[in-house]
Amino acid sequence: MLQNNINSYQEITLLPSQEINLNFLMSKIFGSLHRLFVKNQMNGVINNGISFPEYDLENKTLGSKIRVFFDSVESCEKMNLKEYLKVFDDYIHITKRRNIPSNVEYAVFRRVQLKGNKYKLARRYSKRNNVSYNDALELYSKYEQKTCSLPYIKLNSSSNGNPYIIFIEKVDSTNHGNSFNTFGLSSNSGVPIFK
Repeated sequence: MLQNNINSYQEITLLPSQEINLNFLMSKIFGSLHRLFVKNQMNGVINNGISFPEYDLENKTLGSKIRVFFDSVESCEKMNLKEYLKVFDDYIHITKRRNIPSNVEYAVFRRVQLKGNKYKLARRYSKRNNVSYNDALELYSKYEQKTCSLPYIKLNSSSNGNPYIIFIEKVDSTNHGNSFNTFGLSSNSGVPIFK
């Protein structure tokens, strides 16, 4: 079991309007959090995980809340969510830092990546293996792209502007810790789940 150092959180509630829908707002806030995590990482380590308290697999939605977890008061102050997300003041509400309640359960929020379509895979294979595109396409002729029914967020790459999708899966877990990727997600570090 991983050592759990997470002891507090802040909750961001999205306030969509007629001009800005929930999915667009979630994309903007999640993208901003990603940039903040990249900026605040220490030697490639990110101690701040996130959760989606209203995650709903049946309706394929992440909901309207994001919790950001901290391992110390200093970490929370360094992140300074209120100031960093100030541009969204009219569309979000951020709580003050709160302690995590006792007797919580844990869940992992992890990114699920799908392989590309057969044309993209064939192009990549062709370039990497010095074979013609047509030969590579023949190798993938029976490939069927999988679909995904998980909730997702659409983002744009900060390096090239290309759109991409982050599928997010919630898995109950007994593991908890503080080792997350630059999206605040992890394949093995659970975060507290509570009402």
